[in-house]
Amino acid sequence: MTREPHGGLGARLKRVLAIGGVAVVRAAVDALRPTSRMPDDGDPAPGEPFSWRRVLGELRARIKDENVPFLSAGLAYYGILALVPGLIATVSLYGLVADPADAAALVESLEDAAPAEVRSFIDGQLRSIVG
Repeated sequence: MTREPHGGLGARLKRVLAIGGVAVVRAAVDALRPTSRMPDDGDPAPGEPFSWRRVLGELRARIKDENVPFLSAGLAYYGILALVPGLIATVSLYGLVADPADAAALVESLEDAAPAEVRSFIDGQLRSIVG
């Protein structure tokens, strides 16, 4: 089998998945962004010295007002919940267009990028999907 330039099908699939992931995160951030700008009540008066205490206090208030911990917990929950169906879809689509050797090479490249716990989880899920 000849190798295609720039990494072949596996590299293209990685790029497509990365672009899709960026698009999903960007859409989620845009959906959570408030439509109107918050009033600038915390702006210092002209001539008032800069204060990190004021900046951190305003940051804390905005985090509380925007429910950032709740939103980040929800994003993490649904991201993990979508991992297994995403793996199933990825393996199914990849199996239609790639050779098993390419799929094995892609999984091996994952070993360099992911922690051991993630590798073992994904390996177990892929083995249960493939059979």
